Amino acid sequence: MGRKWANIEKKKGAADKLRSQVYTKILFDVGKAVKSGGAEPSTNFLLKIALEKCKKNNVPKDNIDRAIKKALGGGNDGVQEVSYEGYAPGGVAIFVETSTNNGTRTVANIRSYFNRSGGSLGTTGSLQFIFTRKAVFEVLRDNLDEDEFTLEMIDAGAEDIELDGSHFEITRRMEDFGAFS
Repeated sequence: MGRKWANIEKKKGAADKLRSQVYTKILFDVGKAVKSGGAEPSTNFLLKIALEKCKKNNVPKDNIDRAIKKALGGGNDGVQEVSYEGYAPGGVAIFVETSTNNGTRTVANIRSYFNRSGGSLGTTGSLQFIFTRKAVFEVLRDNLDEDEFTLEMIDAGAEDIELDGSHFEITRRMEDFGAFS
C-alpha cells in the first residue's frame, strides 16, 4: 500500500508542477496585456486572447483576477521590454523582442543562441530601421466573396490583402492590432 501511494504522490506532484508552470506563463501574458491596454477585454484584444488561453487551460478565476489586479496596481514588477538585433548565417537580419525581469540573463541567452547557430549579436539600433511592425491576420476563405471581402477589409483599414489558396492574409499597422470589428 505504501509503495502505491508513493507512486501516486509522485505523479500528482509532477502534474501539479507542470500545471503551475503553465498557469504562470499564461497569467504573465494576462498581466502584460492589462498593463499595455487596460483591463477591459472588449477594448484590449491581447487581453481577450490571454483570457481565452486561461479558459482553455482551466486557470482558476481567482488566479486571473489576482493577475489583473496586480497589473492594474501600476507597480513595476521588474519586467521590461528589451529588443536585440543580430545577424544569422548568410547575413540575414534578425530582430528579437523580449519581456524579461533580468536583462543580463536574457542578453546572455540571446547571445548564446546567435553564437550556436553561427550568427552574431549586433549593437542596438543597427537593424531597427530595416524592420516595420505589422499585424498579419489569416481568415479562412470558406464561402466569402473575394471582391466584397477585400473592399470590407480596405474600409476597415487593411494595408494589404492577399488570397493564398484557402485563406486571406490581411496586413495592417501593428498599432491597429485588435481594432477589426
